[in-house]
Amino acid sequence: MLTDIEFFDLTKINMHDPYEVNDDLFKVDLSVDKLKPIMIVLKDLQVLSFTTDTIILSLKSKENIKKILDEFDTYVVKLIQEKKITKKLKAKFNYRQLTSSFSKDLTYDILSLNVNTKSEHYKTDIYQNMNKKLSIEDAINLMKDNSRVDLILEISSVLFNKKEGFIYLENVVRQMKVRKVKPKRIEKLEYSFIDTESDDSEDDSKDNSKIENNDEKSTDDDCLLNTHKVQSDEEENIDINIDTETSNSD
Repeated sequence: MLTDIEFFDLTKINMHDPYEVNDDLFKVDLSVDKLKPIMIVLKDLQVLSFTTDTIILSLKSKENIKKILDEFDTYVVKLIQEKKITKKLKAKFNYRQLTSSFSKDLTYDILSLNVNTKSEHYKTDIYQNMNKKLSIEDAINLMKDNSRVDLILEISSVLFNKKEGFIYLENVVRQMKVRKVKPKRIEKLEYSFIDTESDDSEDDSKDNSKIENNDEKSTDDDCLLNTHKVQSDEEENIDINIDTETSNSD
């Protein structure tokens, strides 16, 4: 009965005959495999807003889900046209898609779904894990920021609102698992500093001082000793030049 959205087969959708709910509202029930309910599993979606009636989810980096939901809408419209339902109702309608675009700093797609927390019939059950069912108050607090959800969405019918001129899918989140996203920590921190030329010169100076000390201890040959003194002077000049360049750049 439950199907991951990635594996949902649109061709199995059945559209039944329309019936009147009231003067302005008509309904067409949907099913799969003749009379089974449409129950779709959606995973790892960021919560943007949650109330007792609605949950709004971000589809950032979820292009695959956006694509499948758009295909679902397209297929439902195709079935409506094939059954000529709007002609039977003698009215013009605009189809309202499951997804929509939202603009703030950036433009991205969102998914707005119905939540039922007020009625016992077809109620939305909210969990933190298998053993912890959340009250509506706890769920609202948990989903204030940095939360993600897995959910089971039931799409039960197509509604035709003659007064408002809209067609839209009747849906409700039947079950939801919420988790809080915690800040990440780095367990092993790699070397993160940027080495400069001055760092290398300091290391060279330390190495050269060791060479000088070792030379003085290892020989008393005047020619060899003088040779090493000259090398030491040149290295000191190099150190000065480097230090000058560094100060200029600063």
